[in-house]
Amino acid sequence: MWKKGLFGIGCVLVFVVSVVVHAPASLLRLAPLPDAIHIGEIDGTVWHGQVEQIRWQNYT
Repeated sequence: MWKKGLFGIGCVLVFVVSVVVHAPASLLRLAPLPDAIHIGEIDGTVWHGQVEQIRWQNYT
């Protein structure tokens, strides 16, 4: 019985890691940022993403 539980926990762990690794970078828009920072278009994943433009107090 404990082998099934261990297998289930392993599957859940693999799923959670996969979700984090493949999460779209656009989720970073949900992160709390100071009001002076404005982020342009975001593309890719969290680990391999690109931001078109970042502005901070009118500096690009």
